[in-house]
This record gives sequence, structure tokens and C-alpha cells, in this order.
Amino acid sequence: MSKSISQSDEAPPPSKKTKMASHLTLGATHNQILEQRKSLKKQIHSLPRDQKSKVLSHFHGSERTDLSKQRLRNLREDDKHQDMSNMSDVQRHTLDKRKRRHNPALQRQMHRRETKRLQNAMAAADAEEILHTHTTGLVEVETDMERTIQLTQQQLKNEHLQESVARNIFDLELKDYGPYKVRYDRSGRYSLLAGAGGHVSIIDQHSLALTSEFFVNETVRDACFLHNGSMMAVAQEKNVFVYDDKGVEIHRMDGHRRVMGMEFLPYHWLLGK
Repeated sequence: MSKSISQSDEAPPPSKKTKMASHLTLGATHNQILEQRKSLKKQIHSLPRDQKSKVLSHFHGSERTDLSKQRLRNLREDDKHQDMSNMSDVQRHTLDKRKRRHNPALQRQMHRRETKRLQNAMAAADAEEILHTHTTGLVEVETDMERTIQLTQQQLKNEHLQESVARNIFDLELKDYGPYKVRYDRSGRYSLLAGAGGHVSIIDQHSLALTSEFFVNETVRDACFLHNGSMMAVAQEKNVFVYDDKGVEIHRMDGHRRVMGMEFLPYHWLLGK
């Protein structure tokens, strides 16, 4: 005799053992986070004193503007002077037990955030070293009879500047197709020279080498790089042309005649004329 088994009589599927949220970690494990935090602290303590102070200032924040630190101090003072006169012995015991109990999930979260703060502090110190200039340079005379206007560029290059700085000074004699307009790409490595006589060239500022040079046989009123140094827009007599870094024509914008100035908007990918 066959017996029909209803859906309710079937054996339930084996339940999967779900992980608690405290056991889940994003990215690296807790041990990897601890090792990374340890190496970051060791790296910070091995820095010179001035760099170490910059990193720690970014890590700890400003005492004047960080209101959360003052709030944390107030909460700790309130915990120390907490009034427990109205509590029973059981309530006091429960409160002390909760204070002594460790929260592994909270500790992992605090360790992860501290590691991220250390990484951000080191990155902020590096950015400050790059973006923030030091004391601005100046020319100071030794006596009151001297005048800084008498100091020539050649004397400044040969006698007063460091060799690494003086090496970046160069002269360009462009007399045949001027006047010229100079533009730089967003990285600052490549410069674009556009002469009114139709001469267009690109110079690598790191090596001071001529990357590209061509003639358009028309009047050039303006030129600018586009999203990077591989493409440029040149406003010529009749139209605006787009060239690559080798001087090959990519596109022609008909109807844009007698454009006197251009500017490329990199965040909108628009060429304003």
C-alpha cells in the first residue's frame, strides 16, 4: 500500500549555520588588520620628527575643532562620578559586569577604523608635502646700496640657484611664426606652443624634448589640450581642428569660424569657445 506524504510531513532541510555580524569582516581579516596597524605605527615612529608630527597631527585632529573629544571626556567623567545610591546590589553587580565585558565586534570595528585613520593620516601628510609649498623664495640684498633690479637672469641661474633648479631653465628663440601661445596639459608634463603663423609643437617638459611639430599653413588664434596630452584642439582661420599628439587630424568642427579663445572643461568633457 502506498502512502502519500504531504508537504508538511517532509523532513525539513538541514539549516545552514549562519554567521553572526560580529564574525563578518570586510576585506582583510582581523589578524591582517592588526598586522597592518602594527606596521603602520612602526613606519610612523621611524619617520623624522617633523614628518612624524605632521602625520600625528592629521591622525589625532585639531583639539580646537574636535568637539567629539571633549564630549568623550565629559562622558568618562560622568561614568567615574556616577550616582549609584539608588541602585540595589544586583543592579550594581550587573552594571560592573557589563563594564568588564569585552565586545569583540566593537573592538574589531575600532581596530579597522584606526587602521584606516592611520592610512589616511599618512596620505594626507604626503599630499601636504606635495601641495603646500614651503616659504616663498625672495631676493634679499646685502647692503642698502644694492638693488634687486640689477640682478640678471643669467646671474640668478649661475650663482644663486641650485643645480637641480637651474637645469629646468631653458630658452626658446621662436622668431618666424610668432606671436606664440603656450598651454600645458593637466599633468604639467607637456606644453603646447601655437604660433600665429601656423606653427604647432608639443614639448616634453621632463626631458625638454620636442615630441611633435607640424605646420597648418593657416593663422592659428588659440590651441589647448583636451582630456590629456594625446589630443589637442587648434583654432585656425576657418575652423577648429582636433589633432592627436603626432599632428594627425582627427576631427574638424565646421561652422566655428574666427574663434579667438578656447578652454577645455575636463570634468564636463566640453570645449568652450
